[in-house]
This record gives sequence, structure tokens and C-alpha cells, in this order.
Amino acid sequence: MARTVFREQSAPSTVAFVDSPMTAVMETWRLGDNHLFCASMTSNHLSRTARDVRRGPTGTIGIAVQTFGVARFEQDGDQRIVRPGDMMVVELDAPYEFGWAGWGCSRCLHIPTSDVGLTGTQIREAARRLTTSPLYAIVRRHIDDLCIDRDDEVPGLATESLAASSNALIRCLLAPHDPAPDDADIDRWVRRVDTFLTDHLTDPDLSIGAVAGHLDTPVSEVTRLAAVAGVDVPRWITAKRLHRAHADLRRRRTEPDAAFARAHGFADLATFEASFRDLYGLTPRTWWEIRHES
Repeated sequence: MARTVFREQSAPSTVAFVDSPMTAVMETWRLGDNHLFCASMTSNHLSRTARDVRRGPTGTIGIAVQTFGVARFEQDGDQRIVRPGDMMVVELDAPYEFGWAGWGCSRCLHIPTSDVGLTGTQIREAARRLTTSPLYAIVRRHIDDLCIDRDDEVPGLATESLAASSNALIRCLLAPHDPAPDDADIDRWVRRVDTFLTDHLTDPDLSIGAVAGHLDTPVSEVTRLAAVAGVDVPRWITAKRLHRAHADLRRRRTEPDAAFARAHGFADLATFEASFRDLYGLTPRTWWEIRHES
């Protein structure tokens, strides 16, 4: 049973338990498209081979924190001892081995590789220099804090926002150490992207991928430059849409409906209302009703 749960929460692999009888406690948290997996168990060894990868690709990376016991991890020729408090990056679509002797505990946040915006090579390079990042301790604490005792009480939209925050933080952690562009270059880049976003706010397919296509540059480069500029592109898009909707509501003669939401780039009225309330603290309808009082 423990082997099955372990494989389901991680990826197709071979899991061996050394001790008999074995003891294992598995906990999971679903956070938007991310999920957090905490495994506490006796001696074990997990092996994900190239055949396993071909049989079950995941499109996922894991950021793991060892919380008890001393583990051993190997991937792409990089072997390391993982002690309590250590953090590591696991590329689930590449072979690796992991395990520990005695009682141990590890928690791992799985996020879609596409949300990181890096190639496999860049991820592996980031994994090797992970401890040199000034964000190392911040991300480690963040993963610890994600183990929410009352997670079933967290609203769905809040978990989506939490996942987006986690992904933005991890993108910064793994960002390549390329020479930083000067302030003038960043300012020009921001203005260029801002103009593109303004011209395409009503396009429901507007995304970081669309920005990359417009700039004729990889998504990973857009992600890197956005991090340097201190912005998150998906949130930037949402904020600009909301600001335009806020202004348009002041002039609108009828209350906002689904057509109004779609005309401002939102998938539906519910998504628009939730995003508007998160930013302005009141619903679009309430703002529309009191618009002439402000």
C-alpha cells in the first residue's frame, strides 16, 4: 500500500523498504496545480529509471526538504548526502535515486515544469548551486509552512494564489545566474511588454507565452527578465485587466455581467468577480452601485 501511494504521489518508480515490519505515514496537500507530499517512514530506497521516465513522464519538478534522518540522493551524476534542513531539486523526468536508513521524513512540493520556465539543463545547473542562493532559507521555510493543518478550509481561489506565489518564489530561486541587464534595458523591456499587454488585454489567450512570442524570446527569458524587473507577468495581466474594468464600470449604465467579464479578458463572471474583490475589497457590482459616490 505504501509503495502504491508513494508512486502515485511522486512518479512511476521502484520503492523498496528495508525494515520489516515497515512503518510509513503519507500526507498530501493539493494547492492549485501544485501538490505537497510529506513522507515519514522507516528505511527505504526509491529508484526512478530511464524506463520509468519513458513509461510515465510527469512534466514536474520537486523541491524537497529533509526534515528528519539523513538521506542519500543521486541524479545526473550528482551524489549528495541530504541532512535535516537541507533542500534539493528533483527533476522527475530524469532518472534519480533517493532514500534513507532508519526513521526519516521528507516533504516535497511538486510544481509543473512549465511554470518554472527553465530547460532541464538550467534546472540541473540550478540544483547544483542551490545552497548559494540568498533565497534558499526563504524557500525552505515556505515549504515547511505549506503543511497547513486545516487545508480543507482554504478557499479554492486562495489555493490558486498560494500556488502562484510558490511558483514565483521558486522561479526566483532557480533563475540562471546570467549577467543582470542594466536599469535602462529593464525599463525599455517593461515599457515594451506593458504596451503589448495594453493592446491585447481583451484576448483570452494573453499569457506569458504570448509575451514570449511577441518578443521572439523563450518563456524562460521572459520569466528571468520579469524577475529582475520585480514583476509577475500573469499577475501583471490580471491587474491591468482589473484596472481597465474598474474604470469602465464607472461609465457603465448597467451592472456587470458575463459579457462584460469576457470583454475584459476574463473567462467568466465568477473569475472576474473573485479577482476584482481580491484587488479592491468589494465586488464589481458593489463598486458599480457606489461608483458616483467616490
